[in-house]
Amino acid sequence: TDRIGQRHQCSPAITSTSPLANGIVNAPYTATLQASGGTAPLAWALVAAGNTLPAGFTLNPSTGVVTGTATSNVTSQFSATVTDLWNAPATKAFTVTFYPVLTITSTSLPSGTQGSAYPTGTTLAVSGGTGAGTYTFSATGLPTGLQIDASTGAIAGTPTQSGPFTPTFTVSDQTPQTVMKQIALTVAAAGTLVLLPTTLPNATAGYNYLEQLSATGGVTP
Repeated sequence: TDRIGQRHQCSPAITSTSPLANGIVNAPYTATLQASGGTAPLAWALVAAGNTLPAGFTLNPSTGVVTGTATSNVTSQFSATVTDLWNAPATKAFTVTFYPVLTITSTSLPSGTQGSAYPTGTTLAVSGGTGAGTYTFSATGLPTGLQIDASTGAIAGTPTQSGPFTPTFTVSDQTPQTVMKQIALTVAAAGTLVLLPTTLPNATAGYNYLEQLSATGGVTP
């Protein structure tokens, strides 16, 4: 086969898919573009037109590695070209999104009381990452009876233990990022179980007796 035939039979093709892996704001980013075919050596280059990669981003001409650090939350577009020994080219467009650092912003939690429902509306606060609705929540070390909703981060239930606790909360998003944080939680002991009334009225012989009893304190049920 002559050189012209080789060129047409073995032209390179960029096999990397778009979008590229997500990046994190203010964290070094690396992605390697892949190509098949062509005659080595392959040479990579960014296409100037339409390139919106953050300032300082480069494409290594020998390895196809994209590197740089984004300083803001942005979705960028760019095209890359690869050429082989015979200058046979291939070009492909890519997008890449850079997301803020994922952070658990809650610093404290409401106190609870053993045997009583935990305060409603208590939700673990999170910022950054891919945003609300994309987070996954979990926790270890919560007092028995409390749990965290995996989708919303709401903490609910009725604690059956008392004392100081330091649960560890974990949040993941779709970047993917994962962040962990310990937050103190106090559950007060239940009050002493008291049966009411403390005295009962006298009964009368020959008549049915009825008196309603009630209880306060303690731990249900």
